[in-house]
Order: sequence, then C-alpha cells, then structure tokens
Amino acid sequence: MSATVVDRRWAGLSERWPPARIFRTFLAVHVLIWWLLPALLQHNLPLDVIEQLAWGREWQIVYFKHPPLPAWILEAIATLSGRWPAATYVAGPLASALALVAVWRLSCTLMGQRRAVLAVLAQGCVLYFTIFIPEFNNNVVLLPLWALWSTGAWPKPRAN
Repeated sequence: MSATVVDRRWAGLSERWPPARIFRTFLAVHVLIWWLLPALLQHNLPLDVIEQLAWGREWQIVYFKHPPLPAWILEAIATLSGRWPAATYVAGPLASALALVAVWRLSCTLMGQRRAVLAVLAQGCVLYFTIFIPEFNNNVVLLPLWALWSTGAWPKPRAN
C-alpha cells in the first residue's frame, strides 16, 4: 500500500475515533483487564503482594529489603477495602495506567497525538505493563514515577 492510501484510511479512522478517544478507551480496557483477570483467575495472591501486605501492617519508614512505598500502598488499599483480596490487584493496573498517561503526554508533546497512540499501544509489549502487573512490587511502583520524572511532571533534583 502506498502512503496516500494509508493516510486516507487513517484520516477516516481518526474522524470516527480521534487519537485521544483511542487512548482513553485503551486505558480503561487495560485497567479493567489487568485488574479482573488476575482477580478472577489467580486463587492466591502473588508472593510479592503477600510480602508487601505483611510489611505494610507495620508502617515502618525502612524495611530490610526494599523501600516502603509498595507496602504502604497495598496496606492502604487493603485497609480501605476491608482486606478484600481482589482490591489488592487494582494497584498494579493503576500504576501502569498512570505511567501510560505520562507516556501519552510526553509522546503528544514530541510527536503529536497520532504517533502518541502508537507509542502507548507499543507499551503493551513491555512485560511490566502486562504480565508483571499483578505482582505489585517496587518495579511496578517505579513505572509511573520514572515516567512522570522523564516528562518533567515530577520534580528533578537540583544540580549543585
């Protein structure tokens, strides 16, 4: 296919489905799928989640192995949900969704909305945006933090 045929097809698609709408739909489906699939199909919580829940009950500033942010997040979710196990699975999809929003904003700034949609959809090939989401640990928590830092939405340290 020539570039003009692709451009005409994309123009027809973008009238019905503008890039921002595709992004919002993908984000909603992404969060729902990666929350409901593990909640319905995994009978036990992942080991890292169990470890974070055990640490989170103490609300310590430092743990011997990792920083406390994932433990605090999971303990807050568990406390607010009345220790409903399926609620702990929502932390990973929300963290990845926040990272995808940062990718969207940065991509829109650099490349425009049409290519930003492709950049966000390409993140579906990254394991930490898919298969590792239910295993809520420091790696998953860092997804939105790194993404926000790289977009400039997160404060950068000052150079001395």
